[in-house]
Amino acid sequence: MSLIIDEHRIYLSDKHRLAAFARAVSSVVKSGQTVLDLASGTGLMGLLACRAGASRVYSIAMGGMVAVARDVARANGFEDRIV
Repeated sequence: MSLIIDEHRIYLSDKHRLAAFARAVSSVVKSGQTVLDLASGTGLMGLLACRAGASRVYSIAMGGMVAVARDVARANGFEDRIV
């Protein structure tokens, strides 16, 4: 799993990419909406959706990244909104 995490670490270190994702998600997600984060990986899009006001995010991932996404949601205070 460390190769998978290393790959995601590269994605998450790109500040321009993250800023573009945040702008895109906040322009689409409205307060109170339910969002599906398919192939969620670390759960980044779900976090951004919660920050944009989503009341519930269904995060779907395969393999060991599910545990990572749960930890990330918990660490960011969204464990009650990201399932």
